[in-house]
Amino acid sequence: MSQTSLLEPPPSRRAGERSAGAGVSPVERYAMNLADARAIYDAFRRQIEHEDNLMTSRASWLFMAQSFFVVAYSILHQLAPPDSATQPVTALLTHALAIVGLLACLPILMSVMAASNVMRNLRDAFDQKCRVEPALARLTTDYPALQPTGRSLLLGRCPAVALPVLFLAFWATMLIATVL
Repeated sequence: MSQTSLLEPPPSRRAGERSAGAGVSPVERYAMNLADARAIYDAFRRQIEHEDNLMTSRASWLFMAQSFFVVAYSILHQLAPPDSATQPVTALLTHALAIVGLLACLPILMSVMAASNVMRNLRDAFDQKCRVEPALARLTTDYPALQPTGRSLLLGRCPAVALPVLFLAFWATMLIATVL
């Protein structure tokens, strides 16, 4: 979309051509531009919802995977004898499972951070577009914000960020405890 206002008809490409807004009343042009503004708002909103859904899915995947890792680790840890030399495979599997559990947290945490960054960039791009497009700025006064900001955003993202960090801490603790 160009830097011109949504309320202005697009300029013609050739001198002899009629512009797209010619013969259209100002009320009709205003309604069309509000429809364009609504389409822009909806496009940004859909993309932010998509990223938010991906973040939620990633947190769910992490939680499900980690629950299996923790149960398997607990069972293996209970089966492991005090002297790992008597059953080296059990000790190796226990350590390997803890390492896999720890490493599974990292890509999820990185992808949650990437999704947060994308959503912030989308909000910033929308705000920039509102500063340039008067019809879009008027529309945003009647519609909800694209995404919560401030404390609501922070609290809403807390599970998606805190879960990987907590599982990282858990696995690091288990590895340190079993190695020492």
